[in-house]
Amino acid sequence: MQKGKEYSPDEADRFSSFKTAASLQHTSQANALLGMLSKHIVSLYDMSFVGTDRYDMAVWAEKITDALNYLFILTAILKEEKHHQEH
Repeated sequence: MQKGKEYSPDEADRFSSFKTAASLQHTSQANALLGMLSKHIVSLYDMSFVGTDRYDMAVWAEKITDALNYLFILTAILKEEKHHQEH
């Protein structure tokens, strides 16, 4: 929950950081999120190529959880955009 407050101080809009990033990059919220997700994916690749045994499972779990959370947020953003398009 702490990361939620850190990344989205406006509790009324949980996607505000993605909307701001999209605006700054002149792209969609989904594309902005995917750019942020790529950082986590690259980190997982780097960890894997260095050697999976060099990192504690807690580090792996945090990185994987972060990546999964971005995918769940992507799902919610896509649903919100579809809802807005239909109304």
